[in-house]
Amino acid sequence: MENYIRTHSTNDKPILTLMPLKEVLKKLPSAKFQLIHHRYIVRVGKKILPKS
Repeated sequence: MENYIRTHSTNDKPILTLMPLKEVLKKLPSAKFQLIHHRYIVRVGKKILPKS
C-alpha cells in the first residue's frame, strides 16, 4: 500500500486514493498544508477541536 493515501477530514469518512504522497503535496496550496513527516501532510493554521 505504498502509493495509497488515506485522507481524513472533520466531517466525512476517510477517503482512500491511489496516488503518491508527493503528488498530493504538489496539488495542495503550500500556504495551508505542510509535510511534517515522510508519511504525513497536515493542514496548518486551523484549529480543530475534538468531537464531544
